[in-house]
Amino acid sequence: EVWLVHVQPKGYAAFILFPHLKMIPLKGTLMRTEGEYYYIKDNDGKEQKIHVDKSTKLDKVLPGDMVKAYVTDQGHTTTLERVN
Repeated sequence: EVWLVHVQPKGYAAFILFPHLKMIPLKGTLMRTEGEYYYIKDNDGKEQKIHVDKSTKLDKVLPGDMVKAYVTDQGHTTTLERVN
């Protein structure tokens, strides 16, 4: 499930559920980047290609960093963060 929080001007929050969006967490080592595509080697040793764009919440990451990505079932990365 994915919840979107929208804060109204007077401080009220509206919560909207998007059950059709499923987030898939992916942890591993960032291997390389090629434009809007980032390649992560997961804990099973498989290299996964993820898509990022201007809408992705993106930490400053470099190849070799441990990262965690949240990817929709449509293949888009909503968040990519560096893991200490």
